[in-house]
Amino acid sequence: MASRAAGELAAKVALQRKAKDLEKKRNDKRRDLFQAQDEVDTRKDALIGDIETRLKKRETMSPLFVIRWKVE
Repeated sequence: MASRAAGELAAKVALQRKAKDLEKKRNDKRRDLFQAQDEVDTRKDALIGDIETRLKKRETMSPLFVIRWKVE
């Protein structure tokens, strides 16, 4: 009877350890996902800032040279 209980206990411990390992992997994947989302948000903010800067630019015209002629 004691050997059977020990076998069941060992199986339970093994299952608990496996569950803990799977939870750790899940947490690591979740952390990686959040980091990737943060990187995407950072890049998106930079692109939006770049677009805003480009939209604020105005074209200006200034003469580069003047041609004068006379008809006689």
